Amino acid sequence: MENCFDRQDNQPKHLLFGVARGTCRKSMQRLREEKLIYTIPNLGSFVGQRTEPNTPSD
Repeated sequence: MENCFDRQDNQPKHLLFGVARGTCRKSMQRLREEKLIYTIPNLGSFVGQRTEPNTPSD
């Protein structure tokens, strides 16, 4: 089970942002699906690499 904790202060993110735990988990899952973050077990979640959208060349 994923947790929504800040590794620095071990504070649950849903309490920091005033949202339900389920909302936090769903948001984190959506960010992972969109490849905006990645999660490493026992380390946390991190911002993913930014990629430029593919644009057709002229």
